[in-house]
Amino acid sequence: EEALREQRRLSLMFKNLGYWRHAQFELEKAIEIADAHRVERESGSLRVNLAILLLKSGVIHQVPHLLDEAEPSLASAGPSKWLTNARLVRANYLRITGHPAKALEILTPALETTREQQYSREEAITLEYIGDCHLAQKEYRKALGHYEQALKIAEATAPEGDIIPEVCHR
Repeated sequence: EEALREQRRLSLMFKNLGYWRHAQFELEKAIEIADAHRVERESGSLRVNLAILLLKSGVIHQVPHLLDEAEPSLASAGPSKWLTNARLVRANYLRITGHPAKALEILTPALETTREQQYSREEAITLEYIGDCHLAQKEYRKALGHYEQALKIAEATAPEGDIIPEVCHR
């Protein structure tokens, strides 16, 4: 399991450096290994990472399938940040593909979960995505309110993180 986590970290390093194909290769190989050894939780988290990578790189056709495979194994492990992240990725996919109302159906309970579990980073991301949905629906004041909440949480919990530039960009 530890080797798989390190391979996931390696893929994140490649992604952050802009080496999308290297990151994808590492994630796909790690998924093969996790599946072969039946390390379900890591298999699910690797699929979530691959779905995020594909969304960010604009290759989105595989995202629903990856999430369909990831969510059951993550759900069987109980509540976790990875399961929450899988739901956030699915909501973001729905928003990107023109379904902001469906995305909000996922994001509304996800926001409650992030607050209950005290997942601050995920709460900020959820608020950001809710803002994106309202923006897509031309509900500008609602969008701004959610962006402001996300920014406040991000500034308090991760001032050096990636959320602040994302929210400020919106």
